[in-house]
Amino acid sequence: METLEFNDSNKMQQYSTHAVFRYFGKLPPTLVAKLLDTYNPQGGRTLELMCGSGTAMLEAKLRGIEADGIDINPLSVMVSNMKNTFIPEGVLDSAIESFVEYTQNVPQGAYTYFRPKTRNLNRWFTERAQRECSAIRYFIDCVDTWVGDEYENELRDFLLVSFAGIIRKVSNASERTGRIFRCNGNCPLSPFEEMLVKLKANEAAVQTLDPSAPLNRAIVGDARHTPFADGTYDFVLNHPPYFALYKYSSDVLRFELEWLDINRKSVASGEIEDGFKTTDASLVYKYIDDMKDVFKEMHRLLSSNGLGCVVVSNSTLREEQLPVIDGLIPSAESVGLTLEEHKVRPVSFAQASYHKSANPRIKTNEDHVLIFKRS
Repeated sequence: METLEFNDSNKMQQYSTHAVFRYFGKLPPTLVAKLLDTYNPQGGRTLELMCGSGTAMLEAKLRGIEADGIDINPLSVMVSNMKNTFIPEGVLDSAIESFVEYTQNVPQGAYTYFRPKTRNLNRWFTERAQRECSAIRYFIDCVDTWVGDEYENELRDFLLVSFAGIIRKVSNASERTGRIFRCNGNCPLSPFEEMLVKLKANEAAVQTLDPSAPLNRAIVGDARHTPFADGTYDFVLNHPPYFALYKYSSDVLRFELEWLDINRKSVASGEIEDGFKTTDASLVYKYIDDMKDVFKEMHRLLSSNGLGCVVVSNSTLREEQLPVIDGLIPSAESVGLTLEEHKVRPVSFAQASYHKSANPRIKTNEDHVLIFKRS
């Protein structure tokens, strides 16, 4: 194993459209940039398996590289596509002006138009937050009544992602942690005010995109069974869930999914085993088996000289160190992938400190970057 030196701060990750939506657990964009520049220098077609918020898709776009993405979570796909889609400034200016006018004269019934199926909704959202979030959903759902056909779908995604991006902030939940805890601090801010701020910030970010660059797109689907053709990709990046850390569909992104009316139970049923909140250490082998199916698909999709990159971490459960990396490597090799490089990236700047043990002294402060070649 070699050490992959990486000292870029969190502030250095906030360029282009990377910050339009705060996606907990995503890879630092500058790390993905280094991986693309090192292992795909010729700009071959790229695939982001389990694309999350589309970090690799965007980094590919910024390099003029054609890329696809796939994720089981519709919110992830929406965020990934929005981050990769240029919308003219005039279209966005008009949409923001329409939103401002709308909030000054909200139609009858908009405040009660929608409520998510959130358990203990009143615990997590004040009445004001519920009313204004409902009105925002009404505004977005009526987008076809005030925008032309040319950018209707793109604008709807822009508005929905911007809306999802304020949900945690206007809730009673802590904004600073991945896992959700109720915060008893300051009163949540106005969704109307936060939405306006977010719209303006996201408009500025979208304007940095090159409209002539490849329109990289993601689809909803299972990374173990994709619809893409054999040998399509020269570089495949996979950043799977870290075992026993987060479950994005049912915990970290629960409020965002519910306010967008996405069935999170349905999403969770299609995910690989992640050991979220488990006390059963043997589930790590189910995780490795699920990842074996991902490796099979990676092998099928890679071109003859293509490279697959997996960024993952070891895990601990209570006092036990789990054999994640030691299980994943032979699993990949058993389906025809050859490990070319194995690098360890020390984590810094609080980008991730993977505490998964009841013992607070046990942490996993490094990522493993595995580079496989199709054999």
